Amino acid sequence: MTDSVSLHIARAQMLLQSDRIDEAAKELRTALTDSPEHPYAHSLLAHCLSRQLKHEGAIREAKTAITLDPGEAIHYYFLAEALLRAKRADDAKKVIEHAISLDPDDADYYYLRAAIELEKNERRGARDTLMRALEIDPEHENSLALLARVQAVMGDTRNAEQLAAIAVRNRPESSDAHIARGYTLLYAGRAKESFEAFREALRLDPNNEAARSGLIEALKIHNIFYRLLFQLFVAMSRLSAQYQWVLIVGLIVGYNVLRNLLKQMPGLAPVIVPLLILYLLFCFVTWVANPIIYTTLWLSRWGRLAMTLREKMVGVITVLLGTGGIACFVGGFLAGHEFLIPIAFGCLFLLLPLTRGVQADNTSEVVLSAMISVLIVTFVTICVVTAKPEILTFASLSFMAYLFLVNFIAIRSTAPQD
Repeated sequence: MTDSVSLHIARAQMLLQSDRIDEAAKELRTALTDSPEHPYAHSLLAHCLSRQLKHEGAIREAKTAITLDPGEAIHYYFLAEALLRAKRADDAKKVIEHAISLDPDDADYYYLRAAIELEKNERRGARDTLMRALEIDPEHENSLALLARVQAVMGDTRNAEQLAAIAVRNRPESSDAHIARGYTLLYAGRAKESFEAFREALRLDPNNEAARSGLIEALKIHNIFYRLLFQLFVAMSRLSAQYQWVLIVGLIVGYNVLRNLLKQMPGLAPVIVPLLILYLLFCFVTWVANPIIYTTLWLSRWGRLAMTLREKMVGVITVLLGTGGIACFVGGFLAGHEFLIPIAFGCLFLLLPLTRGVQADNTSEVVLSAMISVLIVTFVTICVVTAKPEILTFASLSFMAYLFLVNFIAIRSTAPQD
């Protein structure tokens, strides 16, 4: 390795410390021009590309480094980092496990394993892994920051806030420290303070997905109705999948019991009817809350800047279907055009599958949303053409089946895995 190659790599490392990612990548490409088989330069370039959200290039560079030097743990670390950013958590965990097997005394490797475990909702596992990292290095600041976030997710917001405050005080230039503080404040219901923390994290690292999504959540819980739902969702997410299903099935059974009781004892209507209405309102609000909130984020400057294209599409779809549904209801009831009523229901039924399909990261949910959307459109079209309103029942059943499957997918992905 020539002195010029070493100089370029040293410059890249200094630039990375100050988050000047583009300049660091240029230095590393220059180094690789002179020394194309330098494994550490390939690994550092993988880190740069990953930070730039160029996931395929990052994974390719990290794999090149491993091919050139398969016995060095650091190259597996950078590959695991790239895989995590590319939302391939299962693959990332296998790779970081191999890095730890090569070098079991590096706190950075345990920190990354904990980040992967948190992504996979293995919360207790993430906490235990972070404790191992802190055994190796009690001052490991990234681990302290991530531990604050894990504790917040698990409900220990008081200790989480203390840890996050320490992390920010020790490393005010660290986006991870501000992200940890943002999440602890978010789970504590302090929307304005969490927004400021996430905004600072994004200033320090504009491509950080955790900071971006945290900022969106902080903006969303400014809405009092969503804040209540958020606290409910957080409480639900801390239950195991089994208990989440018990709660959901219990609510459905309770609703049907109350309906039957009302038929048998009409005198209890003043008590039972409000409970039934509350349950139906709860179902409706949880159904439409997220699309509506994304629509309102268009009114916020920070919302427009932080939202991804897919999140903006959710807002557009909500406005189009909501406007179309209301217009069809008005036209059907006031103008007497009865054929518009099924179309209005179709717009309502399509809201959830279309918006969730746009936002879904996994192919199975996209395919499921598309299939249900096609079924709903088909049944509504048949209903309009044949003028047989009972056909709309099939659209309703399709939507109910979709709700069940969506809940199944959501519980599987958000419930604690350990």
